[in-house]
This record gives sequence, structure tokens and C-alpha cells, in this order.
Amino acid sequence: MFRIHVVFQLTCIFFLLSACKQNTSVTNPQSNEQGTLLTSSDSFQIDTAQSIIYWMGKSPSGAHNGRLNFKSGILFGGNLQIQSADLLIDMNTIRNLDIEDASDRNKLDEHLKNEDFFNVTQFPDAKLKVDKINEIKDSVNNAMISGTLTIKGVSNPIVVNGKIDYSNDGVLITIPEFLIDRTNYNIMYSSKKILATLKDGFIHDEIALSVKIVAKKI
Repeated sequence: MFRIHVVFQLTCIFFLLSACKQNTSVTNPQSNEQGTLLTSSDSFQIDTAQSIIYWMGKSPSGAHNGRLNFKSGILFGGNLQIQSADLLIDMNTIRNLDIEDASDRNKLDEHLKNEDFFNVTQFPDAKLKVDKINEIKDSVNNAMISGTLTIKGVSNPIVVNGKIDYSNDGVLITIPEFLIDRTNYNIMYSSKKILATLKDGFIHDEIALSVKIVAKKI
């Protein structure tokens, strides 16, 4: 009887030890279920092949849309989250995506690059500097991103909402469509601000942008 009792006690102890061991593996600190960086100061370099900016401009006669590429960029971590970023946009990569005729599409691309619009010869790069990221909670986004956008040498503050997804070795940032006023960056071509009498031949001042940034840990 004594022997059976001892065996029963040893069996219970073994069972408890096994349960504790299994519980420790579930709370492995290397898991990234909380959507944060694995260390407090990770930095990331953007993947320029996968990162992209989409744009859309409108006029009374219709709309055109296209894309821009990043030239380079670094995201800086702190307190287990991305805190800031320095991103360079290659304005020579501006491309239209909706015009089917190649000749007409190239004409628009070249017009966007000349002095009427972005003047890429004098200003080949635009800059997006992120100074602060605050956590928010809504149905889509989890971050309020604050910084400065510089186009044609003119800088203006910018605040947009976006979604930041962390993985063990990278970050994905998606910023849904937001608007900027091109005239704030000295892009005045066919704007009603300088041609108030125009009825149909003007181009809206607002440009719609959306952004995807893919970055890998350095």
C-alpha cells in the first residue's frame, strides 16, 4: 500500500513538471505576437524594389494615376516600436499607369518631370522625414505618423494614419490614401489659385497619395 502511494506521488510530480515546461515554451520572449520589435533599438533599411508610392491627380475632364519609387530609406526603432524614419523619393521614377497609348503616356511622364510640375532636373529627390509615431486604434490603422514632406525644396508638415506590421526580421508600413496640396510645394501649373477665371482647363490642387514601405532589419 505504501509503495502504491509513493508511485502515485511521483506520477503527480512528473505531471506538474511537464505542465510547467510546456507553459514556458508558450511564453517564449522571441515570439512577436504583440506587434512590436524584438529588441528596443532595431533599425531597418527599406526594400526599394517592394516599396512604392501611388499618386492620383484630377481635373474636370478626368484623372490620371501612377507611381513613384523610393531611392533609399532607414527606419529607426526605440521602445520596441518604429520611432522615426528618413526616406528619399526618386522623382525621376514618376510614371503614369492609366494611359494605354505609349506615346501619350510618355508625354505625360515627361511633362510631370519638367518645370511645370516637379522639375526633376533641379530637384531629383523628394524627402519624407518621420519625426514621431503615435499608437492609435481604429478599424484599419494602428499608427499616427507625423513628419515633414519636402518636394522641390519646399517642406511642409504632414500627419497621416497608417498601419505598421512587425515581423521577426522586417516591417511593413501601409498608408492609405491621403491628400496634399501641390501649390504648397510651388507646383502652380493650371491651378485656379493663379488662374481663377479658368472653367474647364484647370487641374485640381489636391494630389492623392498612398504608400507601401517594406523594410528589412539591418
